[in-house]
Amino acid sequence: TTAEPEVTLPAPTETPSTTDAVIESTQQTVRSTAEWLASGIDKRFGDKPFSDGGTVTDGQIGLSYLKRDGHGSNLGLRFNARFRLPNLSEIPYVFVGSDDERSIVTDQPDRRTLREQIRQRNSSNNSFFAGVGLWLADSVDVRIGFRGLLRPYAQARLRHQWQLTPDDLVEVRETVFYTVKDRAGSTLALEYQHAFTPDIAVRWLNAGTITQEQPDLTVTSNLGIFKSFGQQRVLGLELQYSDSTVDAITTNDIGIQLSWEQPLHKMILGEVTLGRYWPRSTTVPDRTGQWAAGATIGLKF
Repeated sequence: TTAEPEVTLPAPTETPSTTDAVIESTQQTVRSTAEWLASGIDKRFGDKPFSDGGTVTDGQIGLSYLKRDGHGSNLGLRFNARFRLPNLSEIPYVFVGSDDERSIVTDQPDRRTLREQIRQRNSSNNSFFAGVGLWLADSVDVRIGFRGLLRPYAQARLRHQWQLTPDDLVEVRETVFYTVKDRAGSTLALEYQHAFTPDIAVRWLNAGTITQEQPDLTVTSNLGIFKSFGQQRVLGLELQYSDSTVDAITTNDIGIQLSWEQPLHKMILGEVTLGRYWPRSTTVPDRTGQWAAGATIGLKF
């Protein structure tokens, strides 16, 4: 009896969907653009090719739509990335991005409230920024950068965390900065986090900024509770307060914000937000409620 020869069939291949193909193409295009930019910057500092150890990491691009009563609607684009440049290998890191230049210079905490995003979109356009940073210690670094049309700024930053208990974390951030317009300035941020359960946590974030040009303290405070539903799905409820004085006009804003964040597709993260705010200023003393809504899509590359 002759045994039948074994026939090995090829494993079925999964055909990527049109959505997958578009996302992967977009991701590759953004990464290629970032690498082209990094390579162009690197060439200005030496003859080493970018392929000799050059990398682009921590890349993220985000598209947001924001609307608030009395402010209209705005479409904004943000991107951030960290470069390793072979011709600047002695410098620990190079940073580049596009964002609200006031937040970049004053080094505001990363958490963006819907109210703050809308205020920034209406008061100033996003600016391109880039610079170099040097770590002096594990929690101390200095940075020199440019934003917009080659307007320079310098920062010295200190960050420290205390894990008080397994469920309690305190972080302090102090940034001293200098610009031609502001002269010397400082931002102090204090954040407290407490985990009630593995999937429920509260966060209280406070920040204050002062400059020689604007000696009145600008204060922001954000108290939020967050519930995780797994797989990067997070529901948040936040109470917000801000107070600032510009040209002798004091404005404070109280608000509440509800947000839902979840993955949309692989490397894409989406967030929708709804808020209600009650602003007041020295020129408009009566508080009038205003609705706000927003949606953000972020892609890592």
